[in-house]
Amino acid sequence: MSLKGIWKRAMSRLRMEDDGLKTQKGVDGSFEEVRKINLWAFAMAELVLRDSSLRSHLCLPAAQRKKRLIGIAEEIKAGNPTLHRSLSQSISESILDLTFIETDSDSISLRLGPIAELEKVLLVPSCQNSGEASFPLPPDIQNFARAARSDAICFQTGWALEEVIAFYHQAFSKLGLRIYSPLGRGTEDLFLITFRGLPDGNVYAVQGIDLRQSSGKDVRHISLRTEKRDLS
Repeated sequence: MSLKGIWKRAMSRLRMEDDGLKTQKGVDGSFEEVRKINLWAFAMAELVLRDSSLRSHLCLPAAQRKKRLIGIAEEIKAGNPTLHRSLSQSISESILDLTFIETDSDSISLRLGPIAELEKVLLVPSCQNSGEASFPLPPDIQNFARAARSDAICFQTGWALEEVIAFYHQAFSKLGLRIYSPLGRGTEDLFLITFRGLPDGNVYAVQGIDLRQSSGKDVRHISLRTEKRDLS
């Protein structure tokens, strides 16, 4: 299977998990919490996979979410074993992702594995506002880095996540691109959006996480990259 196919399978798997959790949330409020933890775990594990320096900022919230997820799983198992069995795969994947965020574990989830194979790029420090950047940059950036073997970049900014989304929406709209959020808006401290409409069929992916709660610093970590995948 091609790397594009592997990526599509991983993202399809996550969307199927999310759809499955959405159908269950009406049964018990805990299902919505499981869904949010599931999305957070995958998004943050992907960030750590690309930039391991984020592990120190995310290890504590990952540990807290893992403890909560295990508790919810026990509650569901005690109340409805059938539902617990239907969610066990998704919960197990989330726990593996959260463990990977906490420590440099050799064990990663099935959904994160294909991304590890697909990416295999090293982010290297570069200059602030460097012309080497493949994407437009907001005026307020720090700790800029670029990938060694792809167009991926990451940086930190004092801008709020909503301001970052608005900046890239405006910048990419001028290029005729359409905004799309494959996993929804995300949560109050993270987002994942893509922009479609490139001539070659690729998409620009923009991901952000608010580091205030995990690091105490009033900054947001932003990453951008081109992805070869079909999100239709």
